[in-house]
Amino acid sequence: MQDLIDKLKQEAGLTEDQAKKSLNILKDYIRSKVPPMFSGIVDNFLGKGENHEDDPLAPPPADDFKKKAETITNETKDKIEHIAGDAKEDVEEFAKEAVHRIDEWALKTEEAAKEAIDKLKGMMSEQQPKS
Repeated sequence: MQDLIDKLKQEAGLTEDQAKKSLNILKDYIRSKVPPMFSGIVDNFLGKGENHEDDPLAPPPADDFKKKAETITNETKDKIEHIAGDAKEDVEEFAKEAVHRIDEWALKTEEAAKEAIDKLKGMMSEQQPKS
């Protein structure tokens, strides 16, 4: 790409910065007119240029991909841990409520059993002959 920048400087009288900007404008224009699958050919022909951070068609650097993958992995891990913590709290609350209700039912059952025994005793004493 430097050879094309030099040619623009010599023949068009552009500064280094003007030549680079012109070349990037030309490359962006050509890329906008061809299917995305050909953007690599345009890059190879005109050079990759110096600043393609804002280029949506440029492949991401390997470091960026690795950082994004790590970020997504960590965010997913944090979300899973949060969900698991919430689920644990919900299960613990459910277990406490279940224990409380079982205790209530056990007391009611015990009271009902005592009441039934008292009724049976009463019925038995009524049926026994008095001396």
